[in-house]
Amino acid sequence: MKAQGFITRNFIEHLYNTFRIHKPFQDFPDSIDVEFEVVYHHDCIGEYTPEPHRILVSTKYCKTLEAVIYTVLHEMIHMRMYLDNPKSEEYVEHNKKFDAYNKQVCAMYFLDPQEL
Repeated sequence: MKAQGFITRNFIEHLYNTFRIHKPFQDFPDSIDVEFEVVYHHDCIGEYTPEPHRILVSTKYCKTLEAVIYTVLHEMIHMRMYLDNPKSEEYVEHNKKFDAYNKQVCAMYFLDPQEL
């Protein structure tokens, strides 16, 4: 299955801007300073990379609105961890700090923490 029509770079950017108005994302860079990429062939669901900030979503795995929302929020948590400590590689981990942000975000949006 090829990319879903609604999953575009613009759509991902709008989701980012929607979520960055709430904690823990309120101090995030403006979307103009973040690259958004939608691909089909990729080895993971999503990816965050710093310098420059980039959020990637793979439509090979994300085929529904729910999946895209979970993926964008997941990558934004990685971004949060990077912004907390840019000199560390901890942002790539799914550790206690990631879990704490995950619980905070899921509680705010009534999402399942197991899915994020």
